[in-house]
Amino acid sequence: MDHALRLASLLQMEGTTTVSDAAAHLGVAPSTAHRLLAMLVYRDFATREGRS
Repeated sequence: MDHALRLASLLQMEGTTTVSDAAAHLGVAPSTAHRLLAMLVYRDFATREGRS
């Protein structure tokens, strides 16, 4: 399955994730997970929460 679809599925099931957790779940580098998350946010499949 495509990484972006797996990540979207993870977000649907978990609700939130971090770049590190997404990278570990997908088995990719953090930079790749960041790029995938950014693409999902850009396409309105996800939203970004600010740091506290």
